[in-house]
Amino acid sequence: EFEKDAIPTPGAPKDRMSMGPFEEKLHGTYVSVMTSRRPVDLRVRVWHATPLKLRQQVYLRMRDPLDEQLAAIGISARRAFPPPEGIDPDAPVSDGSGPTRMHGVERKKQPAEIQRQ
Repeated sequence: EFEKDAIPTPGAPKDRMSMGPFEEKLHGTYVSVMTSRRPVDLRVRVWHATPLKLRQQVYLRMRDPLDEQLAAIGISARRAFPPPEGIDPDAPVSDGSGPTRMHGVERKKQPAEIQRQ
């Protein structure tokens, strides 16, 4: 077995190769697709077919990129992608200034030491 001879690296979490929580992956992938350069009519159909809960969870992350993209071609993003019930369309987006986290593991700001043989 591979791990019995492994040399531990301080600062490197054991689950660094894990996918992370499914919901985070779902949200990130959905936002990527919806803010991509795919045809607008396709994205609008996907938006309207998406469950309300998911639309509520991702709307603020999508709002600004969609506003910029669609304004450039003369389309109202608020009309094409209306805010879901219960979401203030003018609410500020979190700036992410809290601790750096990935897959639920806090990342340290200092570089990890590499042990060499």
